Amino acid sequence: MTQSIPPTVPPEWQTWTEKTDYRETPRYDETIAYGRKLDEASTLIRLDSFGQSGEGRSLPLLIAAEGETFTPETARRAGKAVVLVQACIHPGEPDGKDAGLALLRDISITKTRAGLLDHVVILFIPIYNVDGHERSSPYNRINQNGPAEMGWRGTSTNLNLNRDYMKADTPEMRAWLRLWANWNPDLFIDCHVTDGADYPYNLTYQYEHHGNVPAPVLLWERSALEGRIFPATEAAGNLLAPYLEFRDNRDLSQGIDSFIGLPRFSTGYTPIRNRPGLLIETHMLKDYRSRVRSTYDLLRFTLEDINRDPESLLRAVRQADEQTAAEGRKYDPSKIYPLQFELTDKATPFQLKAIESRRELSDVSGAVRVVFGTKPVDLTVPLYDDARVTAAVSTPLYYIVPQQWREVVNVLAAHGLKLKRLTAPATIEIESYRFS
Repeated sequence: MTQSIPPTVPPEWQTWTEKTDYRETPRYDETIAYGRKLDEASTLIRLDSFGQSGEGRSLPLLIAAEGETFTPETARRAGKAVVLVQACIHPGEPDGKDAGLALLRDISITKTRAGLLDHVVILFIPIYNVDGHERSSPYNRINQNGPAEMGWRGTSTNLNLNRDYMKADTPEMRAWLRLWANWNPDLFIDCHVTDGADYPYNLTYQYEHHGNVPAPVLLWERSALEGRIFPATEAAGNLLAPYLEFRDNRDLSQGIDSFIGLPRFSTGYTPIRNRPGLLIETHMLKDYRSRVRSTYDLLRFTLEDINRDPESLLRAVRQADEQTAAEGRKYDPSKIYPLQFELTDKATPFQLKAIESRRELSDVSGAVRVVFGTKPVDLTVPLYDDARVTAAVSTPLYYIVPQQWREVVNVLAAHGLKLKRLTAPATIEIESYRFS
């Protein structure tokens, strides 16, 4: 695998990671300092904050825009597509942070990627879980090939932000939801690193494509991501595959389960807000340079594609919003909304590039373990990508929340739902749930 050669960068503009030859990732202060340096040197970059963490740290937001379109209002008036890129929701997986900083530098300083702002405003969160990021250690992800130290997965209260999108327990998530409501981005990208098996792919991806995605959004995903963006990323020297969740990690021939992202996950939440969400998962066993560069490449080609045809994305999300609004204008008690899905037994053949392996008994645990070799092998395995609805609901005209459940009201408000407060006692015929 030969990746594309990155643009030449003046020494004073190398990122922390580039200066250390991809051995290290910068801490919070160094990351903020580099963002501030970009802000001060270029009219295309603005360093902002979208809230505070549990420990009181500022949640950084870098906005990249042309023509003073640094607010939601000016961006919309200019007809720009808004793309939100998020890194370090799991700070042990910092690839997106270092790729994003390099990309903003190449947009604003070296100008080798300046065209990425022609029709797009970029919102970049370099570190989302800032408190976990500062709980840095060489041992937080001991099965990951670099950098030398990385952050902790949970927040300062040990909550996983990538399970918090619906319940919004954390101040970080409440801040993120405010950011989303203010900007209402057209595309969301979340940058991660895998946890599991060995294989040749240096980058895997996932986007929701089951029953929780509006049809216009799914059409754009299929056309843009599968049709153009992923092939362009591979042509730059990367090897891509859909997110690989094996049915049996000890026997890859059992096949791959498609990931169904519930809305507690980032890329499961954005589709129910009528927006495509792209999950980037680089391969943990690849070296840090390869992982950062592959993330950079996929971000670059995604932004290039949107700049070539911004209207197709804007039209898809606009149509999805219009469909939702039309459904909301007239109450239909027969309308069913799916809540949960499961995979069926229907499978299609998938050509998996794998690494030779053998199974043996562990001397430590006595259980079967897998030992990977170095020889590439090609396998044909079943891919389970067909889903059915297992739980659905017909919504009432209203839900009634007793006033003592203030935290429930706060969560609903955080998601931007319209709430109506009863100002006088009322007698209403209702249906109720009882949990046992």
